[in-house]
Amino acid sequence: MGGGGLISGIGSVFKAFAPNVQVYGASANASRALAASMQAGKVVETEHLPTLAEAVAGGIDDDTITLPLAMQVVDEVVDCDEDDIKRSLRVLALEENMLMEGSSALALAAYKKVEERVRGQVNIVVLCGANFDQDAVVRKVFGR
Repeated sequence: MGGGGLISGIGSVFKAFAPNVQVYGASANASRALAASMQAGKVVETEHLPTLAEAVAGGIDDDTITLPLAMQVVDEVVDCDEDDIKRSLRVLALEENMLMEGSSALALAAYKKVEERVRGQVNIVVLCGANFDQDAVVRKVFGR
């Protein structure tokens, strides 16, 4: 979910046209600023650890407009750890032939956690981002 811009925007559009759509937010355990702030109902500081999903790491601004929007449109936050992200990076690379950044894999990791509950429904996973240090990711994910 990062700072909430993408999920708030996409979620708002989906909810405007189909209010019953369920929006799941993917949160990296290593950096849960938006998830913790949504739970608290206000911006809170959290610990930020290194993560493969570095594009969604970091805090959010006190005057953010995305927090209230995210609270309105996100129905459930799905927490994922680094192993979840690694597994999804492997799936994307080896099964889908897609080299994606860890934040994209985070979205797939979250989907995998709710997959059984949403089976048989129309599901959309937003995969965006291929701007990453390929050598570093290969070392972390594949041990090479």
